[in-house]
Amino acid sequence: MHTGWDGLSTVAGEVKNPRRTYIGGIIGANLLIAGCNLIPVIAGLTISLDDESWEAGGYSGFGGQVEQWLGYWIMAASMSSVAGLYNANLCESSRAVWAMSQPEGGKRMLPECIGFTWKKTGAPVSAVVILGTFAMLLMRLDFTFMQQVRSHEEAAFSHEFARDIFFCFW
Repeated sequence: MHTGWDGLSTVAGEVKNPRRTYIGGIIGANLLIAGCNLIPVIAGLTISLDDESWEAGGYSGFGGQVEQWLGYWIMAASMSSVAGLYNANLCESSRAVWAMSQPEGGKRMLPECIGFTWKKTGAPVSAVVILGTFAMLLMRLDFTFMQQVRSHEEAAFSHEFARDIFFCFW
């Protein structure tokens, strides 16, 4: 889901003074990311040096050992972070889908109806709805299945993959 800093270019036209704003935003985001990762790691190391306890969900477990409310706060912050990453990815991806619905050299890669934008903001509404619906359908799949697909991307073009996707939704 993470697109890195390259996703910023797809929304540059919607930012006031992007040359100045992006530099400050990237510097601030890097400091915030470093702090948000460094502080829990230092706190976790004061609680346990055992590397067996460092696994997925370890931050909230360490926070809960310090104070119960801190464990809940860390879980809420993690969920907020995932929602933010999803929204950033949706913002970038919807622009790419929208661009494929625009006539480039007289040809469209996707139907014109996908290029519908909100008049006030210019947001690609149809592309957001389509990608959001696709994401909701993918949420029904078993996570291990998704990992297998990701690790074997060539299977995405096979008939078995299409059959498996079809039967997962039934």
